[in-house]
Amino acid sequence: MTCTIFKTRLCRSGCPCGKSARCETFAEVNSMADPFGQAAAQAHILAFGAIRNQNNVVPGVVLASAVTSTAEAFLRIATEVRNNQFHPGMLEYGMEDGMVKVVLNPKLESRIPEAAMKRFLAVERTLSHKER
Repeated sequence: MTCTIFKTRLCRSGCPCGKSARCETFAEVNSMADPFGQAAAQAHILAFGAIRNQNNVVPGVVLASAVTSTAEAFLRIATEVRNNQFHPGMLEYGMEDGMVKVVLNPKLESRIPEAAMKRFLAVERTLSHKER
């Protein structure tokens, strides 16, 4: 197996990376979540999706996803620019800004302990009130 990986890297690694065995060999995949989901499934562990709803990437593996609203963030920035309120710098948005939502996987929700679910719902309610 190691020999095959070494040969593939050596033969297939072309421009712009060069012919170095240290260069990465990239596989075409529809989503980077697919390989991670498969690894989690094989390890019999639950995973957490990010950026988009990945609850169905590998059925029975992703407990929840943190879904970002990039469009909403750009709209907020554009509005600040238009109103001369924009200040350049590192911008960080999260759940308290309404830019990230946690989407539970309804098929796996029953695996979340009751106390953890109550805590999650309480935090979610608190953050949703801050948005308003």
